[in-house]
Amino acid sequence: NISEKWEVFNEQRLIDLVDNDKTVFVDITADWCVTCRVNKVLVLNNENFLSLVKQYDIVLMRGDWTKQNKNIANFMKKLNRYGIPFNAIYNKKNIQGILFSELLSIKKIEEKFKIYAY
Repeated sequence: NISEKWEVFNEQRLIDLVDNDKTVFVDITADWCVTCRVNKVLVLNNENFLSLVKQYDIVLMRGDWTKQNKNIANFMKKLNRYGIPFNAIYNKKNIQGILFSELLSIKKIEEKFKIYAY
């Protein structure tokens, strides 16, 4: 089940994972966000995405912003993003995060994983 692969977003856990040489893909989403749902259906729940995650040994972390959350808002603000969908990749080379565009594609994710994941 794909949903079991996602850890609940926690900024301290993200920092700990990065400190331990992990690459983390963060997805901030909400039930009311139509684009987030499209991203899930077309990309994030897709077998191709899962195989890329496995190939590049990516940790998946998802935050729920259905009800506004100050911690998540402050976290996104660090990358000058004030709304969702929010998707970024973090690791020791990219502690500040590399942001993805709002509309995801397998091709774009694969390109960024090749460049930024190790």
